Amino acid sequence: MGQKRRMASNDDQLSEFLFGSVRPWWDRQPWLRRVFTIALRSVDKSYSRWSKARVSPRRFRKIQERLDREYPPDKFSPSNLIGRDKEFNLLLDSFRLHVLRHPTLTKYFGREELPKAVCLAGDSGTGKTFLTMVSLREMLLEGYRGGVLVTPVILKGSDVYSEFYGKSTRQLGRFLDYASSVPSVVYIDEFQSFGRKVRGETGAEIEDTRIQDELNRWLDKIVSGKSRTIVVVATNAYEKIREDIRRRLTKVSLNDGVTREMLLAVVQDFLKREGWLNLKADDLLDLMEREVTVRRRASLTPSDIQEIFREVRKSKEAPLREKLRESKGALGLDRPRITASVQDFAIAARNVKLYSEQEKSQEVTDAVYIMKPKVSREDLGGLHDVKNKILNHVALAFNPSMAELGQQSNPRFFLMGPPGTGKTLLAMVAAAENNVGFIKVRGGELMSGANYMGDPEKRVKDLFGLVRQKSPCILLLDEADAIFWGGDPSSNKILAQVKAELSELRPEDRVVVIATSNKEQLIDQATRDRFEPNIYYVHPPLNDAEWNEVVAIHLR
Repeated sequence: MGQKRRMASNDDQLSEFLFGSVRPWWDRQPWLRRVFTIALRSVDKSYSRWSKARVSPRRFRKIQERLDREYPPDKFSPSNLIGRDKEFNLLLDSFRLHVLRHPTLTKYFGREELPKAVCLAGDSGTGKTFLTMVSLREMLLEGYRGGVLVTPVILKGSDVYSEFYGKSTRQLGRFLDYASSVPSVVYIDEFQSFGRKVRGETGAEIEDTRIQDELNRWLDKIVSGKSRTIVVVATNAYEKIREDIRRRLTKVSLNDGVTREMLLAVVQDFLKREGWLNLKADDLLDLMEREVTVRRRASLTPSDIQEIFREVRKSKEAPLREKLRESKGALGLDRPRITASVQDFAIAARNVKLYSEQEKSQEVTDAVYIMKPKVSREDLGGLHDVKNKILNHVALAFNPSMAELGQQSNPRFFLMGPPGTGKTLLAMVAAAENNVGFIKVRGGELMSGANYMGDPEKRVKDLFGLVRQKSPCILLLDEADAIFWGGDPSSNKILAQVKAELSELRPEDRVVVIATSNKEQLIDQATRDRFEPNIYYVHPPLNDAEWNEVVAIHLR
């Protein structure tokens, strides 16, 4: 009896939406409708429209099964939306007001409090798509329970843009007009591809302008009209969207919600899922944030945490897969319990690519040489007056205990001297003794082929970003005079970027920069001061004993 009453209430809501106050005779007389079903389906278009939109219990079960396949409830569950309750409730209440026409919300709220068009703005990895998918699943289920067949319209650039002139605008108009004719939720991801600012001078830009005008027309119709449609768009480039389009959208910033408390809750949730309750969430979050600080990224995002946990699990499952492969499936049915340590997270955080991290320019990747040197002090002939001093100071710069004791050693070293005196070999020995990576880059190779303004500065920034990612390591700037020369306005800009990067080096970065040059007269004085007091002159052998040492090494 309760199910029949609920079905009758749902049918009334559907009829009110389709026909308003003027309802057809078959809607007022359900028993006559059942008698003349076949005839009505053949001759009455309004009945066909009503029957297609009607959600029966059987149809609801099929729809729910399809939703569970497309949006698994264990993944797209509101319980997984940590720290996004405010945004989730805003989207859900807007749906209830504008699509379901909830009487209580209709009485107390308007379009200003619960907007019809929402723009989720935030950096990559802040959870825009996940928030929308969870909200969309709840909206569809709530609509179906209320007897309203809600249509999800997920719009992508590939569905709209065409190589034929004018076809893109027609396709977009067809999508949008259909969405506004039925109860629907429209979602547009990467919205900047539709609404970005263009100058409108070329043929492609003119077509983009026409698409944006069509989008504006439709948004006006949705926002000011009575259609049972809400619009959710997501972008990580809100400022690049045209101003007149932005005015029609209500901005919801997801960057503001990424607090430490939220990130801590995300870490705790992942630890609970994996069963690694022996680890402290505070310690892991401190470790991840320290890695972000070392790489000079803006902030840690929930997607970064998810990726780090995934990397730890993969590293732990690799030996299990290898064991399974060797045993040819003869392992027991009980899966071994996977455990993790803080050290596993430290390795994963260092290796994983952060969500907001940009790719390094190809020129920087081609110019650097990354290696693990296999040399020792015995391979250095002569240099008795500077060899031990330089190597010991480099070891102090890598010693974490010195930083804890407040000892601030300068991680920048400048080695000057004629070619062939062992400057590069000295840096390689320092890397080998401290068991750290060794990154060598020649100044001339780094700066060659820069055709655009700002390109050299970007290469310098990318270089130091790469070095921080590979820490602990030694960066050898060979032929540093090509970078440190401040003889013209263009090189002054490069030099300013170099000095800024050198000044930002901290002991906790675990990065040591060793610059070498045989043209010390070309070095900018302000840059040279950054290396004080670690400026050394590497000279050729001073006497026969040192020459004999060099010869003996090469005769081994």
